[in-house]
Amino acid sequence: MILPDGCIKIMCEISLFEEANDQKNERKKVPFTTYGIGFNLWQSMTDWDTMIVARDGKALKSHKIILKAASPVFKTLLEQEQFGSYISECDFDGEIVEKVLQFLYLEFIDSDLRSDTLLKLFNAGEKYNIKRLKRICEENLSNDITIENCGSLLGFAVANDCKKLLQKVVDFAAVHFPLIIRSNSWKKEVEEKPEIFGAGYSKVERIFDV
Repeated sequence: MILPDGCIKIMCEISLFEEANDQKNERKKVPFTTYGIGFNLWQSMTDWDTMIVARDGKALKSHKIILKAASPVFKTLLEQEQFGSYISECDFDGEIVEKVLQFLYLEFIDSDLRSDTLLKLFNAGEKYNIKRLKRICEENLSNDITIENCGSLLGFAVANDCKKLLQKVVDFAAVHFPLIIRSNSWKKEVEEKPEIFGAGYSKVERIFDV
C-alpha cells in the first residue's frame, strides 16, 4: 500500500501453530494471526483515541477503529454521546480488560493462562459479543481439564451451552469420576449450583447416567 507521503506500507500475515498430544490432555496453543495494523497500534499507543476504565480503576488506552470493528457492543457504546471516547462502565478488572484488548489487536491469547482467567475472558467475550474470543477460550479450557477444576468447568459448560467443552469434561470425568466427586471443587459446585448438581433427575445425572 502506497501512503500519501510516498512511503510503502507492507501488511503481512503470520500463522503460528503448536502440536499437542491429545491423549495426555496437554495444553496447546490455538492458531492465531497477527495483522500489521493491529500489531503496529498495539506496539505504540501514542495516537490512542479511546480510554477504557476497568472495574479496579485501571485506565487502558485503545483505538476506536479496533474496538468498533471487533465488537458490536463497543461500537454501540462508542457511538453513544454520553460515552464518546471514554468507557467507564466495565465489569472486569484491568488484567482481564488488557487481555481482551490484546486479543482484539493481535487476535491471540497467551497459551499459559489459568482456567480461572480463561473463564473471565470467556465472560468478557460474552458481554462484548466477541465470538472468536469465546471460541478460543473454550478451546483452551478444553485442553486444561484437571481433577480440581472439572466440577467448575462442567457447571460452566452446562450454564453457557459450551458443547465442545462439555464433551471434553464428560470424557475426562468418565475416566476420573471417583476422584472428581471427592474433590473440594466438585463439592463446592454441588453446594453453589443445585440446579445443575442437585439431587433428582438433574442435568449432571443425565450426562453421567447416575
